[in-house]
Amino acid sequence: MPAKNRYNHGGMNQQQAILQTAIEAARAAGALALARRGHSLAVEQKGFRDFVTAADKEAQRLIIDLIGERFPDHGIIAEEEDDSLSAESDTVWIIDPIDGTSNYANDIPVFAVSIAVAHHKHPLIGVVYDPVHDQLFSAVAGEGSTVNGQPLQVNSKNGLGDAFLALDWSRGGSQRQTTLDILGVLAHEVRTVRAVGSAALAIVWIAAGRLDIYFNINLKLWDIAAAGLIVQEAGGQVGGFDGRLFDLRDAASWGVVANKPLYAQTVACLQPYTSAS
Repeated sequence: MPAKNRYNHGGMNQQQAILQTAIEAARAAGALALARRGHSLAVEQKGFRDFVTAADKEAQRLIIDLIGERFPDHGIIAEEEDDSLSAESDTVWIIDPIDGTSNYANDIPVFAVSIAVAHHKHPLIGVVYDPVHDQLFSAVAGEGSTVNGQPLQVNSKNGLGDAFLALDWSRGGSQRQTTLDILGVLAHEVRTVRAVGSAALAIVWIAAGRLDIYFNINLKLWDIAAAGLIVQEAGGQVGGFDGRLFDLRDAASWGVVANKPLYAQTVACLQPYTSAS
């Protein structure tokens, strides 16, 4: 039974309320990010190559407050750690207030707000909002995905030679080397390569047919939860380098996003490398 039916035993009203709250929160957080953009932002270093701005924290608080007001019994997982949050609930919101903080802090206009809702760890709703271009990507499990109300569909390319490949960099040195190793294999097979700087946007751009393949060896839950559902509902494939399909309970099943033929070809192309590593 689809996740939406397991959750929605009482009818569609509550699910619609959750979706509308996610959209409202994403738009409000995006507006806040735009209002702060270009100003002198307080930037805090969380770790090596890992930063957070004051706008990230303000946007996250705005989202959390709205969820708490309307769904106080729901759990919340957020990128910017908050000791007041609990994920102990059947229904959990997964939030990245500004996905692409490095871009944002450097006034590069490629960033997004990502909000997902999962029920018993199954994706239920996904919303990714690009405030710079006012594009709202959303999906409900089993009901397809849209951008600004228009249906999304991954492209129909079936050969790596025509593919636009995108990636993002991990922070650690060994992870970057692994990324370079994988890129060294794929770059010879595809048409061209882009580094986006926002995992959520890169993935929903695949849903929109703008990109063809995306890989990232260090995706976090808040990177993939919303965007993964959106691309799946647009006919795409999300999985691991070993072919395991997308599962929020299994981080090893995240890493490669594409339409189904290109996903299979990408995994096959990398099989000798991933088997040896």
